[in-house]
Amino acid sequence: MSCEMLRGLALPGGILECEGTLGWLPSGLALLVFAGAIGVAVLRRGGVRGLVSAFCLGVSALALAFAAGQPVRVRSEVPQAAAGHVVALVDLSDSVWRDEALARAALDQLADRAGDIARDLAGADWTGEFLGFADGVVPTGAVLPIERLPELIRALPSLPGQDGSRVDAGLGAALDRIRDAGGRGAVLLLSDGRFRPELPDALLNRAAVAGVAVSVLSVGSRAPARGLVAADIGPEQQIGHDAIIRGTVLGGGVLQIEDGAAEAEVNVPHAETLQPIRLTTRFPSRGVHHVRLRYHGIGDLGQERVLYTLVRGPARVLSFGPARWLDELDPTRFVRVSGDPANPPEPGEFDLVVIDGMSPDDFQTGYDDKLLAVASRTGIFLVNGPLRGTTEAPQVIGDWNDSALSTVLPVDSDPREFVQSPPGRDIVILIDTSGSMSGSFGLAKAVARAVIDQLRPQDTLAILPFADDTGAVFARQTATAATLAQARVFVDRLMIGGGTDPNSTLRAAGAMRTNYCAFFFISDGGFDAPAISPQCFTTAVSTEGRAFPSGVAAWGQEILLMGSVSGIRLEYFDPELRDAYWRVGALRPVPSEARAPLTGLSLQGLAIAYPRIDAQVISLHPNPPPDPVLAIRRDAAVASAGTAVFLSDLPTSASAADVAEVLTALLGWSRPDRFDLRVRQEGDRLTLAVLALSGDGVAEALPASLSGFLRLQGQGDQPLAFRAVGAPGRFEAGVTLRLDADPGHGELILIEPGGAAQVIPISVPGRRAGLSRAGHGEALDFGIDGATLERIARRTGGVDLSVQAPTFGLSSPPPMRDRLHPWAIVLGLFLLAASLWTKRRSN
Repeated sequence: MSCEMLRGLALPGGILECEGTLGWLPSGLALLVFAGAIGVAVLRRGGVRGLVSAFCLGVSALALAFAAGQPVRVRSEVPQAAAGHVVALVDLSDSVWRDEALARAALDQLADRAGDIARDLAGADWTGEFLGFADGVVPTGAVLPIERLPELIRALPSLPGQDGSRVDAGLGAALDRIRDAGGRGAVLLLSDGRFRPELPDALLNRAAVAGVAVSVLSVGSRAPARGLVAADIGPEQQIGHDAIIRGTVLGGGVLQIEDGAAEAEVNVPHAETLQPIRLTTRFPSRGVHHVRLRYHGIGDLGQERVLYTLVRGPARVLSFGPARWLDELDPTRFVRVSGDPANPPEPGEFDLVVIDGMSPDDFQTGYDDKLLAVASRTGIFLVNGPLRGTTEAPQVIGDWNDSALSTVLPVDSDPREFVQSPPGRDIVILIDTSGSMSGSFGLAKAVARAVIDQLRPQDTLAILPFADDTGAVFARQTATAATLAQARVFVDRLMIGGGTDPNSTLRAAGAMRTNYCAFFFISDGGFDAPAISPQCFTTAVSTEGRAFPSGVAAWGQEILLMGSVSGIRLEYFDPELRDAYWRVGALRPVPSEARAPLTGLSLQGLAIAYPRIDAQVISLHPNPPPDPVLAIRRDAAVASAGTAVFLSDLPTSASAADVAEVLTALLGWSRPDRFDLRVRQEGDRLTLAVLALSGDGVAEALPASLSGFLRLQGQGDQPLAFRAVGAPGRFEAGVTLRLDADPGHGELILIEPGGAAQVIPISVPGRRAGLSRAGHGEALDFGIDGATLERIARRTGGVDLSVQAPTFGLSSPPPMRDRLHPWAIVLGLFLLAASLWTKRRSN
């Protein structure tokens, strides 16, 4: 019989395993012996004794085959944990035990977790101990078996809260006790995380190296015993209105208020009863603002609270230059503040900066750097103004292009850069395939191939054949070598037929307009004047040498061919350098899309500029080339406010509604009534609660998700992982602040699916100084420093005891293996002897 056939069979005290490597071979041979012996006995008619002898021989072979598999009985032992020691370390400071009912409830939870550990280590040689700490270590019990630790914790006598919170002494003593007990163990820490002095990293490193996890359970009092007992500011304020800060003080001292812009101080007379206090401040700008309250009592004792509020109101517009078209803006939406360029205000305090006809040289040195530093949250609108000097002289926009602000502008005014090394061009070939082209269609194809030959890999190409209507098209593609080869084949296969009506194709081409588009219109000219004019520079090529209908030549360049493309010059690919910086002549800007603000105005000339590839051109010169009039740019990679330029003199006749539309497009926080915000800070941890609102009385779907990040100056973007909480449209997220010594400013960016990012200014306090000496000031502390407790658990491999109990790995001794093959061999030999004896007796 094969050992493999019986592998895993339950045996008394274990299971059967096989260590042999011969596999099924011994069993096969044994079965042959068994079958042969029985067969021979039957054929020879050996009677009963012969059959018994044959049977014993066969079973003997099977027993020996079983032995060849080297069978063993595997006996498993119950896993056991190595000896260890658990220390319940409890903070006995006043800031924890001031609310004794709260502290007792946490102590019971700690005992429950100790009970979970005791059950996990049942039967193991583990012990437990209770230690307290305040201004030093407070031993509170003996070392007992682990199952007695819960009752030891619950037996803590009622102790008055003590001054001091020396966790360094308490944790150091706990690690010493675990070391003396053999080195294996764990610490269960109950505290509010408000330690004096702070827990040194060296002690955490010692615990981590020793493999001692410190698991934490947080508890803290809800108010201080004296000093600043409570403080609050309303969740919303209005720009320029009094913001009321209310508080309660017990005792006497000095209360300081700092709101990021100014500081004030109030002397609080000593009293043994609670005193209400009332302070006022004003916020000069929109956004999330902080107020820091510092209370100083007797000696060096001190405490602080940071409060946040959301400040709404009209967008503040800082203007330089005449900008008289700002005067008619709705004051409930925009408030204008005129600035002196020789002594300009800080631009970051405003939502928008408007500069009308002034260059960087008119400002205090370095103001362009300040504008660039706040461009992510403060919109900027530059108006070139009228012609300065001669048309060949650089204009005001050119001065800004040479300043630090150039990197965020939507245009560049240097003609050489864009002529000598233009960005990727978007080329569209419109080719006439009507029946009238029969005599010159080969020439038309040659012109199309000449255009294709001019393209670079960074360009794109589309081909739109037309007759009565737009035919099958060659869709826009990047001009790789493979694309150009396909385009040549497409042109070669074009066929003629039908009448001539280019209007639908011109309309289709207009939908493909970009900042760097160019059309090549190839036809015999046999059609009525088109009702549509392209908004891209257009080269119109007549294949039969006759002039195009009225107006087509004004699209750009008109070429009249006479039977050959030899010597053809396409000005778009070989332009003459434009050395002028001002385009003379009256004009009325036209929208680049269906409609646009600030169009239809009568302008007297235009500063020549070239839109950057990621700019949005809002309006254009009505005649080719399509020079931009109004352009806007936002950073495509980073949510931010916008920058716009108007490349002429903006007349006072400009509609206030159009001006407001442009300014609104530049605002980072364009929808101040979309979100309700609540912000609170504990230590360095900032928690944000966001509620999406339906705006302006119009029903609007609430977002199912929300994303965002916090951008602080010099720190980059910190992602905010919002999670939905409660009712639809409610979200929460938290982030740990990396505070500098001084108060800082930044942006809170909220992004809902399908909506524009809202860039909300935010101010944060500087890193708090130590306001009280080590071992003192417990009466002023309250609340929980969750960040400190989380750091302790993370650094040492501990867990949050409010969520789960720690687990301990159990070690199992190696299984016992009893070899069975000697017994199988003995059985086989015995049966072989029995077979021989029975056979002899039968004879």
